[in-house]
Amino acid sequence: MTDPKRKIIEGNNPKDLRSDSAYIIRVLNTILYSDSRWETTDIPKELLESELIFFFVEDKCQKTIGEFLVQRTKARVYIPQIPKKKKNSGNYTAGRDVVSWILDRKILEKFSSEPLVKKIINNRVIGLIDLDFEQLSPDTLHQGCLNLYQCSRYKNLFATETNDIETFFLCYGGFPIFLQRFSKTSTTEEGNHALTRTILYQAELLGDAFKATKKTGVKFSHMDYLTLKEYHKILDSKNPEEWIINCILKENTDKDPSNINNFITLFYKLREEREIQNSKSCPPNIGKDDLISVDALSGCRGHSLMPILCCHSSFDVKMDFIQNTKDDTDMLFNKIFKGFKKNNSVCQSKLYLSLRAWEQKSHVDFLKKCLNGKIFD
Repeated sequence: MTDPKRKIIEGNNPKDLRSDSAYIIRVLNTILYSDSRWETTDIPKELLESELIFFFVEDKCQKTIGEFLVQRTKARVYIPQIPKKKKNSGNYTAGRDVVSWILDRKILEKFSSEPLVKKIINNRVIGLIDLDFEQLSPDTLHQGCLNLYQCSRYKNLFATETNDIETFFLCYGGFPIFLQRFSKTSTTEEGNHALTRTILYQAELLGDAFKATKKTGVKFSHMDYLTLKEYHKILDSKNPEEWIINCILKENTDKDPSNINNFITLFYKLREEREIQNSKSCPPNIGKDDLISVDALSGCRGHSLMPILCCHSSFDVKMDFIQNTKDDTDMLFNKIFKGFKKNNSVCQSKLYLSLRAWEQKSHVDFLKKCLNGKIFD
């Protein structure tokens, strides 16, 4: 007998080829319910279908933080990766677009009879996306839950209050842990302040480059795959802007020259604005137990900030990088996360408070509760 799950995923069922929307909804129904039954054998089928919360996230860092926030018997954190229709293509649709697409109200209206859509309508599915430097207008914000994203267009879609989950993680406990345990050794508070200013300056460089590419249609994604050696070259350069521009141009040779010129112009403009802004603001106050503020990280992008932290790690941590074949940024994230699980201020975050408000309004119970102002794993 042919496996129906495989049949649907490979796109062999004509009924599932009517549209991309139908295909993706059907694949999600098949994968989620079958996988959840295997993984939550202690939960009755009727409870799985009606009460268990599905928490859709973009990537594995969001999944790590998501699983830290929720009670595992009451919520399943899932990265929706949808196989492309073309058989054996090996390609998946994932990330921000898929998470937001699943919760798009127009799609929900079309497929209201599907089990997953019924679950969404009954407030048993939520999504989380990175804000990604997006400036939300006041009319798109929900007064009771500020992290609810464009409520008129999406149902139960939340966004990080910082640019992404990595900066959220660093803001609410991760950054002081890095400074105290994994950064280059400093015996003074002033030394930590100086290192913090350096890290933020370097992260803002790449953050401004990302914003400039996003607005001018120039590719930036390849920058996330630079080696630490290449990052060191950029950060140690007397003219890091020029290094960054050259790295970006190497992967954009097919772009129209006008796009490239617009990118370079905008990048330098953003850098000038950043210099003016930083000259007017006080340096971030990072003491032994202090947290770095959301505002201090507002110009930073997590995918760039994590390798920068790797470059400023201690000798012992760098030796771990050399001896391990896994991704360096993942390794550092996991090292910091071990301390984060015991010492964090997530309960103070707008995201957690928004999720709590939504939880109470929707009459569900899926979040871990705070103890002494902290969440414990």
